[in-house]
Amino acid sequence: MRIFGIRNPTDAQSWSDFMVPLKFELEGVRTALQPAAQQQEGDVWVPLEAFCAATDVVLKDIDGAGQLAVCDDSGGDVCILLGADDTRDVQGTTYGRLSAFDAPLGFIWTVRDDGALSVIRRSTSVHTGLGVGDRPPKIELPDVLTGQLVSADVYYSKPAVYYMWASW
Repeated sequence: MRIFGIRNPTDAQSWSDFMVPLKFELEGVRTALQPAAQQQEGDVWVPLEAFCAATDVVLKDIDGAGQLAVCDDSGGDVCILLGADDTRDVQGTTYGRLSAFDAPLGFIWTVRDDGALSVIRRSTSVHTGLGVGDRPPKIELPDVLTGQLVSADVYYSKPAVYYMWASW
């Protein structure tokens, strides 16, 4: 039996014997991740429950039979199903291959020379529309009654409702 593309372990060895533990840094801050993330060849494996708790994503058992998904319920209900090759159970801890769910959930990571897994998360939510206090876009349109150009800047700091319509 080959495990993770490396030589066959002996009976006294397990796949974890071939892993290198990594320190964990989230958004530039050293954070405890227990058990530790692991690296084997080019793959980084994270303890799913601890990683999800640290990064504000959710680990879900989708079908009640062990089909796992890593989900971002706060930024648009994104769930990434993990395949059989993307998870490993080691001594009661489920590890997931970070590259299986990193990009869709906005994780950018690297393993530094000092043995630390550095993870940052870009926003996956898309900001649309104007919010209260936001400056309206620079537009000029003809006044319906006079035909003169009116700038949206005229209405800054005044109550205004912008109603846009398009035929496409």
